[in-house]
Amino acid sequence: MKKIALLVLVGLAMGFGLGCGGGSEDLTKSEANKVQQAIYSSALTFSADAQTVLAQAEAGKADSISVGGKDYTYEITTDGISFEFSATSAEGGSATVTGKGSFAGGSYSYELDVVYSAFTVNGIELDGSLSLSFSGSGSEYSFSMSGTVVTSGSVIGTADFDLTVTTSTDSATVKGSVGGHSIDATVNYDDYSNYY
Repeated sequence: MKKIALLVLVGLAMGFGLGCGGGSEDLTKSEANKVQQAIYSSALTFSADAQTVLAQAEAGKADSISVGGKDYTYEITTDGISFEFSATSAEGGSATVTGKGSFAGGSYSYELDVVYSAFTVNGIELDGSLSLSFSGSGSEYSFSMSGTVVTSGSVIGTADFDLTVTTSTDSATVKGSVGGHSIDATVNYDDYSNYY
């Protein structure tokens, strides 16, 4: 339960921490906020999917599994577990995810490459790519994501993004930029102890 609360708090920090930064600003601050929430939401889903695949692979399951209506394929190699899956959005569109990583002793380490094709989240259609890197376990982990998306629907524009999230047992820090707007926020979990 605490891990879910941590993810929600990180999302809140990202949502309220955007400020003006350097670089071109194709999106307004409000639009950049909406786009980063859509990207973050999809990244969380794909990250959970990757952890499912890695845990199943380490447990010695077959090289093709189906969980929650998604089909995953993977291959165990000398330098990790390579995997691939496709995802569809309930709002329309799809994404192809390829990755490589490991899971041992409760700790995950992986990299994902995502290609969005009209993948829609909260009315925002995403086309483009996302690279995500994750390492850690429990409530102590870090991940970074970067890429470029062209958006349509409720937000129209282009957004380059580069975000890093670091968590510990008592706080989360988010730094980077989305659509030319910077973010630098820290959330202390004690401030939200009533939520978990």
